[in-house]
Amino acid sequence: MNLDLSLINKIVGVKNDSLNIRKGPTTTDPILINYQKGFFAGRTSGFYVVQTDGKWLEINLQEPVDHNVVGYVRDDVVTLSEPVDNAVAEQNGQKLINAYLLSELEVFKTLVRCANIILELDKKGVSTKAQKEKLK
Repeated sequence: MNLDLSLINKIVGVKNDSLNIRKGPTTTDPILINYQKGFFAGRTSGFYVVQTDGKWLEINLQEPVDHNVVGYVRDDVVTLSEPVDNAVAEQNGQKLINAYLLSELEVFKTLVRCANIILELDKKGVSTKAQKEKLK
């Protein structure tokens, strides 16, 4: 993953008739969402990946899609422009932060459940050394 400071916080617009936002930086990665021309897809994070088919930009999605807050687009199929309204950016940023925190909370809850199961198994004399290593 590369970082280009000049690509941070640019508005990502749809250049052609439609735009596929993908889960990863390849055309074989699943499509998270499709936007039509004239729509705002998100904002660039500044990170990018160079693949054989071009440069893929990581973007912060306008709204989370199935708990995904970032997606990838090839730079030649989007228009990039400077943000005009910081209030919209702040609202979108807060939505992304909230989605991330909810996701992290679910991960934490799952880890606590796993730890409790391991403790119960320990009390019963079951060997849990391998599970403890995985949990770390």
